[in-house]
Amino acid sequence: MSQSAAARATQRPTGRPLGRAAPGGPRLRVVTAPTSGPSWAGLVAWTLVALVAGLVALLLFNVSLAHGSYALRDRQREQTELLERRQALQEEISQLEAPQTLEQRARTLGMVPDPRAVFLDPDHGVVRGDPAPAPTPDPTP
Repeated sequence: MSQSAAARATQRPTGRPLGRAAPGGPRLRVVTAPTSGPSWAGLVAWTLVALVAGLVALLLFNVSLAHGSYALRDRQREQTELLERRQALQEEISQLEAPQTLEQRARTLGMVPDPRAVFLDPDHGVVRGDPAPAPTPDPTP
C-alpha cells in the first residue's frame, strides 16, 4: 500500500461506504415530527356533520311529502263527495222543475189552470189573447 492510500484509509471511518461526503460535511440528526399538522379529526367531524344534516333534511322532506300526500287524498275524497252531492241536488232540482210537480204544488197553493192562454211579447209590449180572470176552484174538503 502506498503512503497516500494508507493516509486515506486512516482518514476514512470504518463502516462508511465509499463515495460519501467527507467527515467534515453535514451530519445526520434526528428530526421530530411537526407538532401542528393537518388534523384528520376536523375533516371527519365536518363530514359527519354534513352527513347527519343531509339525512335530517332528507327525513324532513320525506315527512313533508307524506303529509302532502295525505292532504291530497283527503281533498280528492272531499271533492268526490261534493260532486256526488251536487249531482244529487241537480237531480232534485230537475224533479222539482218537472211540469207534474209544478202543477201539484200550484194546486196546493190554490192556483187553477186557465184554459185561455195569454201571451206577452216583451219586445213590442203587445198582449196576445184575451186576458180574463181564471175560474174559481171547486171547494174540496
